[in-house]
Amino acid sequence: MTVLVRNAEVAGHSRPVDVRIDQGTVVAIGPPLPAEHADPVIDARNGALLPGLHDHHVHLRASAAAVASASVGPPAVRSLPDLRVALASAPEGPEGWIRAVG
Repeated sequence: MTVLVRNAEVAGHSRPVDVRIDQGTVVAIGPPLPAEHADPVIDARNGALLPGLHDHHVHLRASAAAVASASVGPPAVRSLPDLRVALASAPEGPEGWIRAVG
């Protein structure tokens, strides 16, 4: 899929430019680029065009704690009686607290 982004602020350019992206790769930058018949065109309205951002972190402690926690959300719990059963059967942690997720 090819996308044309018009009027985008791009680092290294003093004015807004057009950016053509084909299959996730920038293939052209310039003022103005011709719209090909199959291009979806997005007007950036002079906003910044940034590369995709990826968040690759994991909460390992939270994942480990979830294993020893009471599941109090769907699909295990869908009603107040279900919640009562889940909490009554949950293991107590330090100081009598119950850890719950969901």
